[in-house]
Amino acid sequence: MAEAPIIIVAFEDKQAPCYKINSSIAMAQLILAATNKGLGTCWIRAWYDESDTKVNEWLSVPLKYGLVALTPLGYPDEIPEPVNRKKLEEIMYFNRYR
Repeated sequence: MAEAPIIIVAFEDKQAPCYKINSSIAMAQLILAATNKGLGTCWIRAWYDESDTKVNEWLSVPLKYGLVALTPLGYPDEIPEPVNRKKLEEIMYFNRYR
């Protein structure tokens, strides 16, 4: 992450009705869109303790906003091979549980 040209950080007001959910959805969509454009990203949220406010302090973000996630953004050094996926019939069921 230290070598990434850009780091995108998502904060959300801790008093918001869906604190963390809206920003998480936005970050997931951003990561998917970036990947689609050939950029490399990685969801990072290493600060699980709500009282840990280091990122707020580093970026001068008021404490009423909680860190939701961050992601480095840049062109990857290598592109991994596609992962073999299970067939849809192995993981999805209609009108029954298997």
